[in-house]
Amino acid sequence: MSLTVSTSVPSALEVYTTMRYINRLLHYILHYSPHDLPGVRLYDGDLQVLMTLLRNMDGKLLEFGSTLAAITRNVRDLQQQVSRRTSLSSRRRQSDVTSTTTLARDV
Repeated sequence: MSLTVSTSVPSALEVYTTMRYINRLLHYILHYSPHDLPGVRLYDGDLQVLMTLLRNMDGKLLEFGSTLAAITRNVRDLQQQVSRRTSLSSRRRQSDVTSTTTLARDV
């Protein structure tokens, strides 16, 4: 089993990238204290804001749902009208062809 240089030795770019991340981490650790970090607790007011947003979204979704149902109904009606018209026009063409062939035979 032979190891090539590319698999056994990390590339210069990998070393450089790793060193940059380590430098950033050290800079963060040395310059910021844990007291400067934002809190992760949710307070009652924060939760109330989230609940208000969710209720507003729920109302909008219901409104969009009814609008979408009306649009769907209109599209379905239009599709039925178009299919009726195309079937009627194809029947007319067939009857026109039949009457033309009958007239041609009579002549």
